[in-house]
Amino acid sequence: MREKNDIDILKYQGTLLRKYRKEYSNMTMEQAATALGRSKTWLSDIENGTNNIYAQDMIMLLKLYHADINDFSKEMSEYMTNSISK
Repeated sequence: MREKNDIDILKYQGTLLRKYRKEYSNMTMEQAATALGRSKTWLSDIENGTNNIYAQDMIMLLKLYHADINDFSKEMSEYMTNSISK
C-alpha cells in the first residue's frame, strides 16, 4: 500500500502533466496517448495519479508536449520539498 505522501506526489505529477499537455501542446488525451502508442486509459490513470509512469514515458510525453523537462523537474522538486516540510 502506498503512503499518503506518495499518493499526493503521484496526483500532483499527473495534474502537472495534464497542465503541460493542455498548455503546451493543446492535444487531447487521446491524441497524446495514440502518439505514444498507448491507450487513453493509460494516460488518464497517469494524469489522475492512480498509476505511476516510467521516466522514459514521462520524457517522451514532455517532448511530445514541447515542454521543458527542467521546468517540470523544478515544479516537482518544489512540490516535494514543500510537502516534506509540512
